[in-house]
Amino acid sequence: MKLKAVLRFDLLLIYWALTTTTSAIADDLQCQSCHEQQQKDWQQSLHAHSVSPGLVGQLINYSENKIEACLRCHLPDTKNYSSFTISMLLEGHKAVDQNIHSVSCQGCHTVFGNIISEHSDNQQGNVHEIKNRDFFQSSLLCANCHQNLTLTTKGVPVTNTYREWYASEFRQNQVNCQTCHLPDGKHLFRGIHDKETVLSGLKINNDIINGIARLQVKSVAIGHAFPTYSIPRVILSIHARTTHDNPELVKIAESVIARQLKKSEDQWLEQFDTRLMPGEKHILQADISSFTEGQVVFRITVKPDAYYTETVYPELISKSDDEMVINTLSTAIKNGTNSIYILYESQADIP
Repeated sequence: MKLKAVLRFDLLLIYWALTTTTSAIADDLQCQSCHEQQQKDWQQSLHAHSVSPGLVGQLINYSENKIEACLRCHLPDTKNYSSFTISMLLEGHKAVDQNIHSVSCQGCHTVFGNIISEHSDNQQGNVHEIKNRDFFQSSLLCANCHQNLTLTTKGVPVTNTYREWYASEFRQNQVNCQTCHLPDGKHLFRGIHDKETVLSGLKINNDIINGIARLQVKSVAIGHAFPTYSIPRVILSIHARTTHDNPELVKIAESVIARQLKKSEDQWLEQFDTRLMPGEKHILQADISSFTEGQVVFRITVKPDAYYTETVYPELISKSDDEMVINTLSTAIKNGTNSIYILYESQADIP
């Protein structure tokens, strides 16, 4: 039976209505003249690259309605989506200083033509008046794009970050999205792509007891599922080096922390979900009792863009004879592959 995406979030829907932006407010280049540090931070963020080769490579063959649906989050500072041609988008992902080609200042700071911030209502700046909105300092601000209404066949939203946070003790303790992703007001928006940010949210340890090697990861300071999206893969592995002077590693155990979805016609199938909710832990074990000497290597690898680079982009390339699609998505695969990093590695002698 065809599953309809019906999910009621009164506050969330109200917020979506409120965050309709206009182009009447100063653009980002004007913002930069007074907010130079925020601009520099933002340019390092993924928000500045929201119109990326991967997005553009998918949009090329999309219908106008589908393009508009994507750009509501990837290009939220304009209502005139139809005026953006693919060539403009291709040019846009190369130049983060172009205010129309990203999740820019207006995407979060403009509501009903007013510039909003955490400052007091009616505060008059040198250039513009500042309006305060309570939700500007709340996680609801981020729910616009980090929560959606599309459900999987198990009835869970495909993107469910806001609800994950809302159900956690982090909401109860008033630790919101901005606390971790905009610390001290820095516009860096760091997440799964940043090693230090990920490490700060986890407790990782390993040991060898009675011939069993164990690698454990616990979510201790992440206010939503780890990882929250179905895109990343976090791979735990245990390897053996049979002698101390042998550089070759033999993988003896592996597990994945991820949510794997598959698109089938107009439905999202939930294949597995091993993610960690706040406070949960994941343990990988391996029997090494047959090894009499050598070392055990414990490793955690993060692939932030795995679903795209390993599934979506290759499939689109295989079905296309459009040179623009192939070249753009090939660039996206290269960029995604370069984002892979070793989160943790430790070794211990086999007792």
